[in-house]
Amino acid sequence: LALANYWAPILQAKADAGELHVSVSAMRRCLQTVNPLLQQLLATGSKIDITIEPRLMEVPGLCAPVDRKWMSEELRPLVEAGGASLDAGRKAAGCRAWIPCGMSRAAMEQEFPWVANFGDGFEDGSVGGWHHGGFELPRQTDARIEGNKAWLLERAKHLPASDVVLLVAHGDTIARMLWSMLGISGTVSHSIANTSISSVSVTPDGAVALDFINRTPHLVEYSNDRRNQEFYTFVGLRKRAL
Repeated sequence: LALANYWAPILQAKADAGELHVSVSAMRRCLQTVNPLLQQLLATGSKIDITIEPRLMEVPGLCAPVDRKWMSEELRPLVEAGGASLDAGRKAAGCRAWIPCGMSRAAMEQEFPWVANFGDGFEDGSVGGWHHGGFELPRQTDARIEGNKAWLLERAKHLPASDVVLLVAHGDTIARMLWSMLGISGTVSHSIANTSISSVSVTPDGAVALDFINRTPHLVEYSNDRRNQEFYTFVGLRKRAL
């Protein structure tokens, strides 16, 4: 709620003008985080481009308890053994019928009335939730993050410079996407706070600049200070991505 109370007044003009695009991880905790903000923004009758994006899920994804048990007791020993055992483990993981996890489309639409559009990778079967793949392998995570980078850069080519793209994701996913977009390689530790805001500007030719990272003005006493509000309005609203 603190996030909504602080950022809704800043983003309202963009929402009312149809210049706000919101992409939200399909994981329930992200839907819950952004729900108060979107409810406030939509209360004025704004038309916001909102999409549920599985690509923004946290690392390494979702996995049912029975599948976690199988991975721990059967798959992990094969992986740790290496060699032919590792190959056998990869084959077993590839053949496994993972139990669907996460919310279904119907459940999302019932709990969050602003849910309507679903991005690539949202599989909504008759049983279970949207995620059918179990935990990601490291190479799968790397591929997803690089795919997200390409997806964002492509969006920057076609959106007007005044538009704002708000991504609602998770700590590791946010950090990895930032490092990829900024060209930072290798393992980098981070402490991305819950509900923190990071901002990058992206030009149509793909140039990326970091504006700020891991800001939480809505969680501190000075969050209502007018000068602080004006700073974020000036810096944040002319950027392609928050």
